[in-house]
Formats: sequence, structure tokens, C-alpha cells
Amino acid sequence: VGLGCFQNKTGVYYTTTSGEFASEKELPSDMGQPEKDVTVPLLLEKEAAGAASVLETSGKQSENVLTQGDLGDTYCLRLAVQTNVKGYRCKAYFPDVSWNSSNTGVAVVGADGTVSTVGYGKAKITGTASGGFSASVSLTVKASLPDVNISKITPKKKQMLITWKKPAGKFTGYQIQLCQKKNFSKKVTTVWIRKTGTKKTTVKKLTGKKTYYVRMRTYREFGGKKYYGKWSPKRSAKVK
Repeated sequence: VGLGCFQNKTGVYYTTTSGEFASEKELPSDMGQPEKDVTVPLLLEKEAAGAASVLETSGKQSENVLTQGDLGDTYCLRLAVQTNVKGYRCKAYFPDVSWNSSNTGVAVVGADGTVSTVGYGKAKITGTASGGFSASVSLTVKASLPDVNISKITPKKKQMLITWKKPAGKFTGYQIQLCQKKNFSKKVTTVWIRKTGTKKTTVKKLTGKKTYYVRMRTYREFGGKKYYGKWSPKRSAKVK
């Protein structure tokens, strides 16, 4: 039967692979004390996936890089030591861990090791336990908003019908801008489309017989902030 172990304030408790706990006294006396080849794995579980992965480390203090995350992702972190007891590979989870985020504008971490991404950028999450044990992961949350392109512009009398195809990916809606200046320097008309399934819109109250340049992009609202994708290539048309 495979063994693991769990450390609490009073000592080390070993478990079978079925998860049942057994005290030290209930185990064979020849198991002895843990050997000195200690590693400090930081266990990471992404709640959405429901599967745990071990970020293997070595020594009392270590660091790992976490793959790119997205806004709204949630992770569960646990700090553990891993060692050998008479040939048995054991793992002990620290019950009291102090958690810290280097950038709370990107990721926040609770007292239980739950990490939530709240903005774009980089943050280092560090767990520290008694005895000088610590491990950290570097988390990068990158903007991954999809691109959108204008399919067609249909001029009408002081109006303009703009059509596009819905892109794949996470976003809240679209921002569309129209301007008589190619560089969008002044008198810009901005239209917000707050339904991702929308594929066309008519912009009214434009100046007749004038050429308008049009561009659009996706945006995402999260935590009271707006995040934007890239502007589409500009298209132009003359209003009737």
C-alpha cells in the first residue's frame, strides 16, 4: 500500500493511498525518522479543471513558473514537504501557511491558498511555513481578447450599416469608432455593442456626402475595468 504523510502542529500523520489517516504509533516501528532529502513541492489545482498538478522543487526555498492564466481563473495552492522514511516516499502538508501576492492588482491570494486573477500583468505568489520552508510561483495573466474585422460597410442617407463576424474567445462586447479624420484625431463617434452575438449595427446622424473611417475592437469588462483587444484595420465609406 502506498503511503503519504500529513504534518500538523503536533507531529506527522501518515496516510494510505485511500486517504485514511494513521498515527505514527500504528505504523511499523522500523520506519524510523524522515531522511534529509527534503523537497518543497507547491501543489497547484485549477478549480475549473479539477485536476491537481505538482510543481516539483528542491531545497527549502524554491520557485516555479506557472503557465499563463486568464482573468477570473481560480487556483488552489498547498505547500508541502516531500521526503523518504525508510524507503517510503512521504509528503507532508503544512497546515499553517502564510500566503503573499507581489501584485494584488493581478492576483489576490486568501489565507487558505486560494488564488484569483483580477487583472493583466505578472504576480509572484509565495507560501511560507515554519522552519524556513517556502515556495513560490510566478503567474502571468496576459490579454487574450480576440480580434474582430469589419466585413462590410453599406452607406445610406446620413447613416452607415456596419457588419462583422463574431470572433471566438472571451469578451463582453464591441467598441466601434467612426471619424472623418483618418487618424481619429477629433470628432470621433463611438458606438458600444454590449451583446457578443450582435453582427451588425446602423450608425445614424452622420454628415451627408462625407467620407468616414471606421474601426472596431472587442472589449472585456472585469472588476469594474475595461480591457481592449486590437483595433481592426480601418475601412472607409462615403455617406449618401
